Amino acid sequence: MISEELGQVCLDPHGIQFKFDSLALSVQFEIEHIEADGTRHSYDCTAHVGPPLLLHRLLQKSVKNVERDELAFTLFFEDGARLIVHSELGPYECWQLCGCRKTTG
Repeated sequence: MISEELGQVCLDPHGIQFKFDSLALSVQFEIEHIEADGTRHSYDCTAHVGPPLLLHRLLQKSVKNVERDELAFTLFFEDGARLIVHSELGPYECWQLCGCRKTTG
């Protein structure tokens, strides 16, 4: 995940997909986008209402570090921004990280 650049953010009614150079992160629970200045933007993927998303500010930024604790996975971006993917204890997955094969042509 280190050095992967975020190339696309896709929204659907029950989740968000973050597409990197060779990885995809699919989230179905809660995320928190923290800008370099500390401004926080929270989003519940299962909510039908909420504040506007400002995730486009992460596009074309590379991941510089990652951290994981029991219920959160944090991506640190080159500009100082962070994306925290929250999880919960329960019977369903809250997010998945998948490897993607690069294609040429």
